This record gives sequence, C-alpha cells and structure tokens, in this order.
Amino acid sequence: PIVMRAGVPNRLRLINITANGVNLTALLVDRFEQMTWKPLAKDGESLPAGQTAPRPARQLVAVGETYDFEIQPPRSQTLWLELRRGNGEWVLQAPIKLR
Repeated sequence: PIVMRAGVPNRLRLINITANGVNLTALLVDRFEQMTWKPLAKDGESLPAGQTAPRPARQLVAVGETYDFEIQPPRSQTLWLELRRGNGEWVLQAPIKLR
C-alpha cells in the first residue's frame, strides 16, 4: 500500500509508462465515493492558478503523460487508487493508507 498522512497536503504523481498505447483513467475513491483532488502540474510543469481548483478525482492519462495532484484527506482511512482502460476494464486497484 501507499502510505500518506491525514490532515496535511500529500502529493500524488500519476505517470502512464505503458508500452501498448493504452489510455488509462485514474480515480481516487473512499469506499464507494469519488474523492476530490487539486491539480498541481502536468508533465513536470506547474499549472497556472486558474487550473488548480479542487475537482473530482478522475483523470485520463495517455501514454507518456505525467500529472501531479494534491490530496488532503481529513481523517485516517483507506483510499483506493483505481486505474481503468478506456473501455472501463479494471487494471489496478492500489490501497492508500492514511495515518
């Protein structure tokens, strides 16, 4: 599992380095509800202030793309980072433990 701290900002970086050209959708969920995150950067470059408002935690990541997000969960819990292919097929579910 990925370990992060509750109540403080945590940076989450998504990188698609798949070899087969698949676009992946990343989602951050708490049990069954989609979380929110704050976009920080794309491909290593900080985003302008107008693009950093918190939004639902869902991002399409094409091959070669990198995204950085800030999450600040209010309490200790387990979140789940899910990755799905464009057709909705589940690829990965990774637990994020908060302390």
